Amino acid sequence: MNTKSILRRLLLLPLALSLLTSSLSADTFGKFTYIDNGTSISITDYPQAATDAVVIPATIAGKPVTTIEKDAFYGCYALTSMTIPNSVTSIGENAFIGCNSMTSLTIGSGITSITGSAFAYCNSLPSVTIPNSVTSIGSGAFIGCSSLISVTIPNSVTSIEHSAFSGCSSLTRVTIPTSVTSIGAYTFESCTSLNRVTIPDSVTSIGDDAFARCSSLTSMTVPNNVTSIGFEAFRFCDSLTGVTIGTGVTTIGDRAFSDCVLLAKATFLGNALTLSTFVFSGSSPKFTVYFIKGSTGFTTPTWSGYPTVALPKVPDIAVQQPVGSNMLDGITKKSFGSRPVNFPTAPRVFTISNTGTGTIRAMAITEDGTNAGDFIVGSLSKTVLVPGASTTFTVTFKPTATGTRNAAIHIGSNDPDENPFDILLTGLGT
Repeated sequence: MNTKSILRRLLLLPLALSLLTSSLSADTFGKFTYIDNGTSISITDYPQAATDAVVIPATIAGKPVTTIEKDAFYGCYALTSMTIPNSVTSIGENAFIGCNSMTSLTIGSGITSITGSAFAYCNSLPSVTIPNSVTSIGSGAFIGCSSLISVTIPNSVTSIEHSAFSGCSSLTRVTIPTSVTSIGAYTFESCTSLNRVTIPDSVTSIGDDAFARCSSLTSMTVPNNVTSIGFEAFRFCDSLTGVTIGTGVTTIGDRAFSDCVLLAKATFLGNALTLSTFVFSGSSPKFTVYFIKGSTGFTTPTWSGYPTVALPKVPDIAVQQPVGSNMLDGITKKSFGSRPVNFPTAPRVFTISNTGTGTIRAMAITEDGTNAGDFIVGSLSKTVLVPGASTTFTVTFKPTATGTRNAAIHIGSNDPDENPFDILLTGLGT
């Protein structure tokens, strides 16, 4: 390229930059500031002092609104509600941080990822339903949402990153879906009202401080597929009285259960592992390690400085529907509500767990009752459950006539005192 050509290009460069800047210059639509990307629209700003119930438009100037940029609603402390349309596919970091008056949040089905600190410190938000399109919840996504009581996490989510719900001090219970494989560091740290957590078999690791300072948590079962429990993972869980540690755990971080002042029982379902000095330090004076007879590496009357008790191998069946809601053998009646004749409900998933110390064998489901044909029972995915393991089956209600419809299912096994485990079913045909 000759000198003249280079000079010509240099002279044209300011004009090109000017045209590019012009095409991406910010514009306004109502109170929204946005950028026209050519084929789509990005929301970039909103007045911080606006006292609005905000509905983000699906289109502006005939083009879909697809992006809420980083910091777009940062510090909009007076917004009362937020509706994000299905057209939006991306929410930037810190997009809604500090929206302290927001009491309602609707997230559209176009979102695939909730980015870091997206809704951090939205202190008035009482509940969140995450749509089925979301696959990851970013670091600090809902950190400090102190009024958040409930959150629905769909099975589409595979990753919950560190501190995602840290400091959600009103959160009472969480069901982690079976799609999640790891719980990041500080994920539920300082969720001081959290009293029930269900960790699925899919999870393989629990990060550092993941549940630290969850002072209302009373019990914890670490499933068999978890191999590592992080440093201080459950430290300062002041109400924790018992923990069951699955067969797959090979590493427990230092002080993982330290300063849990009421912790009196740790039941190991597998063989002994190397334990650091302070894993259970500061527990109840009655703290005892329980292990299954025949497990290797444990010693009596003490192991790693703690008193021990060897447990016999006794299976114990437990059934939940939904996950986290325990059913009582022969007492709990599960209602499927009303349904037009010949129109089936969505299948309901029942979870069977072995909370005992011996293996559950030869599980089988039978059904009877006046209207047994109206309740379609799926097959068991497993018929043998080692201690700490679980399996599922489904029930679908499809009434064949109007009126109340009743049936019962029976789960047979080698459980010594719940064989069979009986569940009553009811529904209304309309």
